[in-house]
Amino acid sequence: MSPATLVFLNSAVFLAGCLQAATGIGFGLIGGPALLTQVAVSDALIATGILSVGIAVGLIRTVVADISWPDLKRLCFGGVIGLPAGAFALILANAAGLKTAAAVVVGLSLVMLFARPRHASVPQPGLGYAAGFLSGLLGVCLSMPGPVAAAYLLREGRAKAATRATILAFFLPAHAATIPIQLLLTGPTAFNGMIVVWLAPATVIGLVAGRMLSTRLSERAFRILLQAVLAATIASLLVSAYGDVS
Repeated sequence: MSPATLVFLNSAVFLAGCLQAATGIGFGLIGGPALLTQVAVSDALIATGILSVGIAVGLIRTVVADISWPDLKRLCFGGVIGLPAGAFALILANAAGLKTAAAVVVGLSLVMLFARPRHASVPQPGLGYAAGFLSGLLGVCLSMPGPVAAAYLLREGRAKAATRATILAFFLPAHAATIPIQLLLTGPTAFNGMIVVWLAPATVIGLVAGRMLSTRLSERAFRILLQAVLAATIASLLVSAYGDVS
């Protein structure tokens, strides 16, 4: 890997780590697409998952008190059901089709965010299970379990701290399940683990910067930032899918 490529990827994962530490999601948005432009698809997906887990592990102790446990249980239950669907999609669908479908799902999540949040005292369990299912599916296919989960939590009226904490907690079991599936489907010996070693320091620095940023975000700014992240996710998926088709 050339020095220019390393500089580009380290810059990307620094920004991705900063965004994910601040909001709970975002590594798949910046780090994933950047890796896809420089390394094999399997390497990009697995490295994105491993680095994302590293951020969650680094922050979980500081946010555990804010986790919404009922929401986390619903997301995890739905996520387990979504894993096989994600595995089949990864095997059967082409990359452009997967990214286009993911853009549609994230787009629906963005529409949910623009709707008025539901009252927090009126739970809607079915929506949580559905969000978990889609998150599990997208986690296997694209290492992107976060956007749909974030949209669900904010739609249910969860506060910034609860949303961020619950997503970070969800990433631990989500990626712990999806990474082995990705390794199994792509072949463990094919994964270049040095990618993670090269990018880990920049990810850690981004984590620290994102944690500092999170304390300065108001509830309104947090919601707007997440809307921007989802919109950018849609754009990056469609651009990447168009590139695959061309």
